[in-house]
Amino acid sequence: KPAPSRRLSQTDAVVRVPCQIHIQDEEAAVRQTPSYTYAARVMSVIDGDTLWATVDLGWGTFARQKLRLHQVDAPELGTAEGEKARRFVARVLQASPHIVVRTHKYDKYARYLADVFHLPGVKQAKRIITKGIFLNQQLLDRGLVQICSAWAHKKLGFPLRGPLNLLHETPILVLE
Repeated sequence: KPAPSRRLSQTDAVVRVPCQIHIQDEEAAVRQTPSYTYAARVMSVIDGDTLWATVDLGWGTFARQKLRLHQVDAPELGTAEGEKARRFVARVLQASPHIVVRTHKYDKYARYLADVFHLPGVKQAKRIITKGIFLNQQLLDRGLVQICSAWAHKKLGFPLRGPLNLLHETPILVLE
């Protein structure tokens, strides 16, 4: 039998539990690959496709994680292209330190592969995920990264030529 309810006094401890956003990823369900969505805050940018973030796991629990942008590959640091990609990501995420990440699996270096969404000046995760900018696609569209060739060949079954819509994993046909 449940205990009778009573009003909280000033000496009672109150714990606030933040609600997490969970987006059902239908494509992940078909692939039988779990996908999880979290609010996060950018701590630093390592290069054009890797960053450190503090991820809100819910229940007042946070984890500092190294995230690798899913499906894309930036040029190496030390090259002009690699530096350009890193500067772009650093500039974009400085204006949007609050992000939403959709993680997939982790790579051989224990970095979670993530889709990263941002919206300049916005802190609310719900607004970021509904109105935000998909960083992985933004980098690809600007020519700062390439599709990860191993991923493209495995997922699409053929070498990729031309642009790709990363959220739907479908090539965008380019008529010449």
